[in-house]
Amino acid sequence: MIDLKGSCCQSGREMTGTLRYDAPDYHDQYSQNRAKRRRLCLVVGGVVVLVVLICAIAIPVFMKNKKDKNEDSGPSSNSGSTALEAACNKTRFFDLCMESLKDYPGANSTNPRELVKIALDAARRGVSEELARAEVLQKSNDVNLSAVAADCVDNLVDSLDSINQTLDRLDKWDSAKNVRSQLNDLQTWMSSALTLQQTCHDDFVDLNVTGPAADLFLSNQTRVEHLLSNALAFISILRTIADSNTGRRRLLTESLMDDPNEEWVKPLRRLLATNGTGANVTANVVVALDGSGQYTKIQDAVDKAPQKSNTRYVILIKAGTYKENVIVGKDSWNIMFIGEGQDKTFITASLSTGGNGITTSKTGTLSVLGKGFIGRDFMVENTAGAKNYQAVALHVGGDLVAFWRCTFKGYQDTLYTHTNRQFYKDCTVRGTVDFIFGNAACVLQDCNILADIGLPGQQNTITASGRMDPNQNTGISIQRCNIDGTPSFKNAATKPKTYLGRPWKTYALTVFIQSTLGNLVDPEGWLLWNGDTSQSKTVYYAEYKNIGPGSGVTQRVTWSYQISNPTDAQKFTPNSFLSASTWLNDTNIQYTGSL
Repeated sequence: MIDLKGSCCQSGREMTGTLRYDAPDYHDQYSQNRAKRRRLCLVVGGVVVLVVLICAIAIPVFMKNKKDKNEDSGPSSNSGSTALEAACNKTRFFDLCMESLKDYPGANSTNPRELVKIALDAARRGVSEELARAEVLQKSNDVNLSAVAADCVDNLVDSLDSINQTLDRLDKWDSAKNVRSQLNDLQTWMSSALTLQQTCHDDFVDLNVTGPAADLFLSNQTRVEHLLSNALAFISILRTIADSNTGRRRLLTESLMDDPNEEWVKPLRRLLATNGTGANVTANVVVALDGSGQYTKIQDAVDKAPQKSNTRYVILIKAGTYKENVIVGKDSWNIMFIGEGQDKTFITASLSTGGNGITTSKTGTLSVLGKGFIGRDFMVENTAGAKNYQAVALHVGGDLVAFWRCTFKGYQDTLYTHTNRQFYKDCTVRGTVDFIFGNAACVLQDCNILADIGLPGQQNTITASGRMDPNQNTGISIQRCNIDGTPSFKNAATKPKTYLGRPWKTYALTVFIQSTLGNLVDPEGWLLWNGDTSQSKTVYYAEYKNIGPGSGVTQRVTWSYQISNPTDAQKFTPNSFLSASTWLNDTNIQYTGSL
């Protein structure tokens, strides 16, 4: 994301579509015998619920004929249509849906799970073909084209992993677990698959790579994007039905996920119940610059950690400045970094897109791609400076990732909330242009968000949501945060205009809830991307019960929303938006699940 003042990279990110986004519906012996009976009831109840859910979906939903306008045209009536036609009629790209799925053996099935599976398989084939094309481009003699293709390969491999993870969950559906929670997993992973595939396209924009080879590759990319969108729409239907049934049927209580007797709950409270120094934590390894630990580099400790481990692996990072780019790879599960304080443990680097032939996602000082990561009590900084444009401090693509009492410091694109589910508590984020951006389902709670001074003539935009499809369960939620300026900002003679956000992608979603907005916030509140007025029909930008001198709404742009109903605001809190009660409780981070 380049500055507003005429960059080629910015202008290349076009917005399309005119659908309006509606806020998602968002997220002793006696005792032993009793526990056994309870588990049996859960299993039986879960099976019944799943059967009811499948029947509910197969009959009323897949036979509904409502069709979103503005995309591929579909039949205006479903009278006499097949289940596949009815299902495709709920997607944004009906013609492609029918063409890509009609010859599958399961295309005539009325079982919604089977229809979802064939849609996922079609998407998987499309991504696989695109991956093969990217691998060919990776061998190009054009340095920038080769670099972009290499990043595409990485992102498309991860996209395939997300699709396969979704298919695996459908094949191994656990009827003893919460149905809505599992459907949220499916929607999250397919939202990520679509985002990762789109990131491949964004890489070409980042480095301004053009030419016949690039154009041919990108022309095929659109079809794959639409296949992914259709598969995501199928999953969204399942989620909608599950949500609509909660008032009539208990789909297995959310609180069961917090029961310490259930095997999937692994309490980690002892790991975080310390005084903030990390002194009381039993670390697996220690990183220290003075040689007092097992390692002097953080990356060495990460590389030696167990792969795909379901057990928490704690890396204690002692005070000091660690000048390195650190990558927690996608197979590094359940890693935990504990520093000795935001003002004592520093991770710094200076990669940027400014003339270095590096795409945005590769500039991160710290990149977290593995699931279940927890970070606490350290600072991450990208020191490239405003003049080098995109320069990420923290890049997060892993699922179920949380940070507590950390600082992320940079200028443009400081915090890249790329994909999956992420939570930030008591953190500080500093930057200028789009400095909280990406397409994860992300909640920042009780954080300090500080705008800084960038390049001359630049405007500050705090957020840039990359939500690109109405069926993605993604967006940026900022709850009970303090929005202010850095000391440099406050002392500047001329202060840049500062906006709450602008839409990076068509269906951008950002909400500010119960936050304190300083007087730096422009009265209009929100900004369009390069003045593209079509975005005003598709984005969801909203505020709820904010306070402070910048919270006045009388001059807000007409296409933003003021949420009045607390039930609507509740959808963007951790328990609803992130299904936090199923995973965040185990970290003992002191968060609030609701308003």
